Amino acid sequence: MNLAKPIRSRRRAVATRILSSYLLILALFAGASAWNVITFKEALSEAAMLRQGYLPLALSLRDLVSNQDTWNSQLNHVTSAQNFTDTRVWFDTALSVGRPKKLAEVQQKMERALPASDPDNRVARRELLGDLERVRRLMAGDSALLLGMFSALERGDGRTAQARRDDLVRAGLRVQRSLSGLERRVTTHVHRLVEQAKGRERTALQVLTLLGVVTLLVGFLMALYARRVLRPLSHVIRRAGAVADGDLSAREAVDSGDEIGELSATFEGMVHAIAQAREKVLATERLAAIGKMAAHVTHEVRNPLSSIALNLELLEEELSAEEVEARALVQAIGREVARLSRLSDQYLSMARRKAPELEECDVGSLVRSSVEFMRPEVEGHGLELGLSVEPDLPWTMVDEGQIRQVVFNLVRNAREAMPDGGSIDVKVHGQDESLVISVADTGPGVPQEEIEQLFDPFFTTKSHGTGLGLAVTRQILTAHGGQLSYKCREPHGSIFTMKIPMKKSGAEG
Repeated sequence: MNLAKPIRSRRRAVATRILSSYLLILALFAGASAWNVITFKEALSEAAMLRQGYLPLALSLRDLVSNQDTWNSQLNHVTSAQNFTDTRVWFDTALSVGRPKKLAEVQQKMERALPASDPDNRVARRELLGDLERVRRLMAGDSALLLGMFSALERGDGRTAQARRDDLVRAGLRVQRSLSGLERRVTTHVHRLVEQAKGRERTALQVLTLLGVVTLLVGFLMALYARRVLRPLSHVIRRAGAVADGDLSAREAVDSGDEIGELSATFEGMVHAIAQAREKVLATERLAAIGKMAAHVTHEVRNPLSSIALNLELLEEELSAEEVEARALVQAIGREVARLSRLSDQYLSMARRKAPELEECDVGSLVRSSVEFMRPEVEGHGLELGLSVEPDLPWTMVDEGQIRQVVFNLVRNAREAMPDGGSIDVKVHGQDESLVISVADTGPGVPQEEIEQLFDPFFTTKSHGTGLGLAVTRQILTAHGGQLSYKCREPHGSIFTMKIPMKKSGAEG
């Protein structure tokens, strides 16, 4: 039931989903239609602006450019004319009437084509009006040059007249270039508007085409929708048959987001829970069987081992000092008997693990004494053993003997992992509401693919190990409410970290 609750909270009924689909299509049609209406209105507005604003502006600019071309052409012959009086009249008329009129027409049509109220054209309006004003200022300088040229002609000063004419020609060319640039800018702006209008027209056509295709597909898709909604039900039926045949493997539920999808997800959650429960039962039964067998075998072996060890001691006492070879054999046999005794102790420890007898203890001092006890053994194998205990750690409720065994197991594992030498660092410190004990070594570490099995019973990376040391260690810490974790040490090595919750004698319950 708990697995189904989060799914039920986000369930959507089949009828609601179908109605939502139709409403979505309706909203798309309404939005597309509104967008097309707005697009066509903008296109009509731009077409009217091109017809009433930009086209007259372009024609006026063309007239102004043609007028300037005529001006420049007249300047080419003014100093060589026999009667320059008629030519002067034409220039005076152009200065006083023709040019101002043409400039005023261009400005008027420019302001009409680019109204100041339109924010999209504000930058273009400012630039074009600025260019027109520069043309007007360039033209304003022609009056003084014309007066100087005709005055020189009247005096018969041909050289001065020619110089003034050359200045007028250069000024005219500057005006012509400015007008050509202004004309190109206007033409470019017009072309951009035309391209934008064409782009909107193409987009509108594409949207209308797409809506037509969507209309044809909607019926087909809705027909397929009912079939897809019922697909999780077929999946549940097939999975129920497979589970009845004993297949409890995890499968991904087909979640359609409705009642049938909820049924599929809930069924898969139930299968997963059953599989986990069965695995736990099998693991518990397997460990119980192993424990009983280990306890029985170990019990039958311990007594003969004790007898053998006692007889070996007596035999060694009977040997004389000269019988070196025999004494060495007896000692070798004794070491093997001791090893077998330790193995039997480990099996019994695993099979008959007692609940911890908690007493208030100074864990820092307990670890310090345990490490010092192990120091001769560790340093005798050519290893360095470091110890760091944070001062003033609070006392906590632990089983002193079991915690001492945990420290022995981890330090001995670190020593055995470094047959060629290295260092072991033991640290004790407080963290939040826990005491943390870490044992780090500089050995080869554990391969990544073996880390998950590291704390399983009977799993070992050593050729002579039983695979019970870490399993017993984790069992002890779990019984204390703590945890044991492993991580790789850089650049190489291992770090085992134990966390024991701080408990006072009044807080055991």
